[in-house]
Amino acid sequence: RSSDLLQDTCQEQGKVIDDFKEQIKATEEKLVSLNALQVVKSQATEEAEKLREKLEAAYMQIKNVETERNTQHIKASDLALMLQGRDEQLKTLETNLEAINEVKDTLENELQSLKKALAQSTKEAVDVQQTMKEMKKTIKEAEEKEKQLYASKAKLENQISEMITSSGDSSAQLSKMNEELQSKERTIEELQGLLSKETEEVASLQKSIEHLACKEKQSQQDVLAKHTDLKIMQEKIDALEKQIQETENQNKELARIHKNHISEVIGKHDLEICVLKSTVHDTEEMLRTAQEKSTNLGEKIGRA
Repeated sequence: RSSDLLQDTCQEQGKVIDDFKEQIKATEEKLVSLNALQVVKSQATEEAEKLREKLEAAYMQIKNVETERNTQHIKASDLALMLQGRDEQLKTLETNLEAINEVKDTLENELQSLKKALAQSTKEAVDVQQTMKEMKKTIKEAEEKEKQLYASKAKLENQISEMITSSGDSSAQLSKMNEELQSKERTIEELQGLLSKETEEVASLQKSIEHLACKEKQSQQDVLAKHTDLKIMQEKIDALEKQIQETENQNKELARIHKNHISEVIGKHDLEICVLKSTVHDTEEMLRTAQEKSTNLGEKIGRA
């Protein structure tokens, strides 16, 4: 009976030991599962941390791209202001060109007037010279005639003197010769008056010629000066036209750069921001999933 009791006691202890073994095995399996869960949670936590870092990097990249885009916007605005200023400068150059062209037109009109005045002065000088030439010819003829009259008068005076000293009645002939002598004297006086008048007119014409010559010389100098002014004006016009052309070309190039800057650089930044925001959205979803996974694993580990 004591042996049966001992046997029963041994059986009960063996059963208890088997139960302990089962519990130990279950606990070990549970520990293995718990370790696996902890590894998965650790991996999920690590993945979430990487996703957070990736998200922060994406946010920073978006901020940098936005900053660069704003910088490019400022540059584009500055370029637009520069273009506006250059357009104003171009308008000023065109206004200056119009003003210089007006001055040039005025100078050309003045030059034409001076050329007409010079031609008129030249014609007047030629006419006066011709008149003076004719008057000198007339004076010369009158002087020749005066010499002839003086010679004839002297001859007549000699004849009268001879007749007075000779004998005979020659009063009638003498009276006729005296009349002839008086006529010659009157003719000589008239010729002298004409010569005096012609000489005065020649002197006046000479002064007129000198005045016209001086006037012609001044007109020539004025014409030359106007030609010089016109040449200077034309050089200014050529320089302004060249400057206007260069400014127009530069403005076109700046406008092209501005357009490309807007469409390419800023457009590229906008696209980068759009892509980055999409990446951020995807990363946020992945992070949310990783965080939920980590939370669920944590709950499982807690229940275990």
